[in-house]
Amino acid sequence: MPPEEQVLVIERKVLEKVGMFQGLTFDVDNYLGEIFVQGVPRFMPRSQVEENPAYKQLIPYVLMSYQDKYLSYIRGRRAGEARLVGNRSIGIGGHINPTDDMPLFNTDFYETYLGSVRRNQPY
Repeated sequence: MPPEEQVLVIERKVLEKVGMFQGLTFDVDNYLGEIFVQGVPRFMPRSQVEENPAYKQLIPYVLMSYQDKYLSYIRGRRAGEARLVGNRSIGIGGHINPTDDMPLFNTDFYETYLGSVRRNQPY
């Protein structure tokens, strides 16, 4: 059996301190200074945080637009999560894992976050 997926999370109380939001926010500058403080983000097993409201998973999301039009697509059967099959998505994203552009002993999770964003951009 493969090892369990590790995902980058922060405690919900960190987000509550800055201001909660639902879904997607473009006002990221208010959050970066609190979220990417050393010791705040950490990797945890996905099964421990997926349904646990005490933790928030950091998921970079890329929106693609051209001349006021946005890419959208319907999730197919090979989507990573069964609950997303048949749903429309307006961006590409995914969990941040320890293998995402992380040099040995790197504790700068902001750079890891940016590497994950780059991973999700089409070329």
